Amino acid sequence: MQCTFWGFYQDRLMKKLGPTAYPFILKFPPNAPNSVTIQSGDDDTSKPLGVLYNVKTYVAENEEQDSHKRSSVSLIIKKVRPVVTV
Repeated sequence: MQCTFWGFYQDRLMKKLGPTAYPFILKFPPNAPNSVTIQSGDDDTSKPLGVLYNVKTYVAENEEQDSHKRSSVSLIIKKVRPVVTV
């Protein structure tokens, strides 16, 4: 059963991208760590540390073909969990 909220956005994307687009759903294992970001201090110029999931995919004729920027997609996904109040 598909949630109507996400179905709405998938339907809009499918209309925008055309008939050659394929919808997909990513499912994470329940024991996968939630996304956490530790911000650096004011005087620190390094990138924030944390857990993010970076998914890259590309379209090619076969597995050996190199990916091209115009035929690839990169998604950064943050896994969140609702806070349980006691």
